[in-house]
Amino acid sequence: TVADSACTVSFPTSVTLPSFSKADFSAKTQNSTIGSQNAGNITFSGCNGQSVNIKLTTTSTVSGNGLFTYPVVNGKEQGQFAITVGLDKDGAMRFMKANKDDTNFQNISVNNESYSIPVTVGTYKTGNNVNGVSYGTYNVNYVFTATYA
Repeated sequence: TVADSACTVSFPTSVTLPSFSKADFSAKTQNSTIGSQNAGNITFSGCNGQSVNIKLTTTSTVSGNGLFTYPVVNGKEQGQFAITVGLDKDGAMRFMKANKDDTNFQNISVNNESYSIPVTVGTYKTGNNVNGVSYGTYNVNYVFTATYA
């Protein structure tokens, strides 16, 4: 497509999630957020009138539905908690599926010269076995990709 200006997209680069203890983990109900942090925005510049698709990929293990990514802590893959990525789309926070084509984040109509989508990353309790949680530093690396036309 030939346009008056080039469409550019910037993505968040890193986020530090809140720490949690065994007591914090135990106090949460299964299928709830343990903690979350705003990671910044996906920002589109010069893309007014474009239709945008956003994709999220990772090399970490992802749940079958793509909503949860399981970090490794002290060499052990976690199964009792996972990392989630949410985007604020149309005024509602929605979890983004990793390693899948996510229809919630396809054909987004960019309607401004500078258009931003807030990103939230969270730690989510997927199981109840507190003894199955390894405590230490955990991380997940994601790659965002945007295509537009």
